[in-house]
Amino acid sequence: MPRKKAGAGGQPQVKWSRSMRLAVYIIHAEHKLARHDRTAVFNRIFWDDLTACGLPSGASANIIAAQWHERKKSNADWVAIYRSGPGAIDARTREDMRTQIRQAIESDTGDIARKHTDGENIIVAKTPTAAKPVGTPATPRRQGSGRRPYAVSSAFTNVHTPTTINASTSMTLQDRTTAVGAGCTRPSATFREALSRAAYTPPITPPPSGRPVARAIHRQKRSFADSSDSDEYVPCPKRNTARKSSAVVVVSRTPRANGVCELKTPTKAPRRQRASPPRATFHRPDGSSIMVREDQIDKIRSEVQPVPSSKAHPPLPGLLFRCWEKDPSCDRNSEHGFWARKYHRSNVVPHIPPPSIHIDPTDMFNHFDRKMDKTPFISTSNRETFCITERGPLSLTQALGFIWMVQLMIKNMKAGNGSWRVSVIDTSALDRRAVFYARPFHDAVIKTRGFSNGAQRYRGSFEFWVWKQIPQEAIITTFRPQDLMDLATTNQAIGNALQMEVLCAPRSSLSRTKIPMLQSNNVALSPEITAGIAQLGRFLGLDAHSPVEHLSHVVSDVVEGWALVIEYREEEEWYQMAGVFARKLCKLSKQPVSFKQRETVKFAFLNGVAWGCGEVNASYKPHLIAKKQKKASSAGLASPARICANALDAARLTIMAYENAHNHRLNEYHRQCLLPGGPVERGPHNSDSDMDDFDVDTPMNGAAIARRQIEGIGDADDATDDDDGEIMFIDHELGL
Repeated sequence: MPRKKAGAGGQPQVKWSRSMRLAVYIIHAEHKLARHDRTAVFNRIFWDDLTACGLPSGASANIIAAQWHERKKSNADWVAIYRSGPGAIDARTREDMRTQIRQAIESDTGDIARKHTDGENIIVAKTPTAAKPVGTPATPRRQGSGRRPYAVSSAFTNVHTPTTINASTSMTLQDRTTAVGAGCTRPSATFREALSRAAYTPPITPPPSGRPVARAIHRQKRSFADSSDSDEYVPCPKRNTARKSSAVVVVSRTPRANGVCELKTPTKAPRRQRASPPRATFHRPDGSSIMVREDQIDKIRSEVQPVPSSKAHPPLPGLLFRCWEKDPSCDRNSEHGFWARKYHRSNVVPHIPPPSIHIDPTDMFNHFDRKMDKTPFISTSNRETFCITERGPLSLTQALGFIWMVQLMIKNMKAGNGSWRVSVIDTSALDRRAVFYARPFHDAVIKTRGFSNGAQRYRGSFEFWVWKQIPQEAIITTFRPQDLMDLATTNQAIGNALQMEVLCAPRSSLSRTKIPMLQSNNVALSPEITAGIAQLGRFLGLDAHSPVEHLSHVVSDVVEGWALVIEYREEEEWYQMAGVFARKLCKLSKQPVSFKQRETVKFAFLNGVAWGCGEVNASYKPHLIAKKQKKASSAGLASPARICANALDAARLTIMAYENAHNHRLNEYHRQCLLPGGPVERGPHNSDSDMDDFDVDTPMNGAAIARRQIEGIGDADDATDDDDGEIMFIDHELGL
């Protein structure tokens, strides 16, 4: 028998046994019962055990439901219940428990209604489903709370209002049953349920005092007649009609109970409504008006603070992207360059970009507010996903990188607009002083509350402004969105990397639907995906001769934007993965690739994957850099440069060890030729004995390890590559 166990607050708890858990499992898994019926059946079977635990009124439905939700945890009882082999509960025990549950259910559904005549009243009792009901008064804690009504409850069910029938106007249950069969009026649903579920009449237990009764009367909204000669109990309709089973509440027929007692006010005070601050109408200079708080009017009228150079010029990304609409009648935007509206076809153009603290706030505001006013800036994005048109930001939602640009292209193609173009811009060809980060300028002008049409929600987190002009030499390539879609359709590697089937889903939000779908797909970075990223980089105008910043930018955008899963790998495995990327990109390059450039491409790939583990613009804040470093370290990419350097050191040791051993072998041979007896003939088992006196223990050991690493890397490379095992030397340069 379970022992009594006290929980938090001194309340008794159920000491669960294996048979109890087995009953919970069978009741939930094999029987379709309502919540209160499951509770009643369980309490009927284990009434003795629950009483020993200090719960004579039975376990609540929440306790049983909580235990049912524990079934998937590593509890020995639940493991034995779900197990079918050795250690499981035998079939006889299970069948005995099923029999007890069936008997409890049958006794519950086969009950009959009983009547209790008290003077002129007939009280139809909805009987509880417990085997041993015990009328217990409410505890002082329950009496003092204002959450639940006081009730003289039965053993295992909640308390509801009984059904009272007056003898002068009503008939007994037997008479009403006969009348129904004779064609009389059909009884109500409440009466039919009481007739089908009534099996036991609880003992009439009067409450200990009148004050709790009065308090219960107030909380249950029950009314009594004011006259002393009227003792009829008229209940109010129940609010919650979903809970059918109830117990009888019988009020003692005493003048104190029938009289009007002093009621206690609820103990819980209503929540105070937070007073909203007073607002006033603020008339803006453009003629519009807004409602603002009175304490913000001075802030709106205050002067815009200048943006310091440290915030306006963060570390530049390797690439910028501009999405624009081709218009033959406008030469301001073309494949040959871009001009700002303010300086296009102007005879007087300044040559030195202004400092960030001297930028006109009006130009900042007009460029953010999506107006056609002439501004000195050209909008670009550091993410392939978030390209900005000449008319301002295309979306007010969070930018999501290259994936956003692909989604935008799909949307434009479905709309039949084929005039869009995307240009890839090299930031190293721009004047660093002429490139401004847009986010701090938005933070400066948003305090003016001058934005319209929801433009204040766009914060410019991935936007860069280029002052005056983007020259042609800074444009790497320009492509049509349809070309990228065709490439993803025909090239399986790029299609697997971009997962176009998810992005092409109709009527789905990118941030709320498609991005979670990409994350739930759990697509891991594999050699096939790596080859697809290399082909995508070649489509964007990059090759093996491109700078490290450009290649790493594309890799990190795809890894972060498409939520690729980065699994942990050893250094040798990461170097093999980088070799797949380098070989694919080198094959697509039009010019010969040296060994030095090939190793640089490998480092660019590893560096891009490491930065893809972090958040967007992680290099702008120290805590984001630390967060990125932690995630990259957990994947084995704590230092991409060290991975490449270790592989190169292994190759260097192998080459040096071979050269030293070969020179020593030749010198030893010619030295023996000078001896009178000539060179000593070597047997098949001691052909390398001339190496015994060559002290290369440390170099040779390191070379052996390095040789095994290099051979393993070569074997793991792409089987279709004919020159996997050879190292290319072009223009007589080793590249080390």
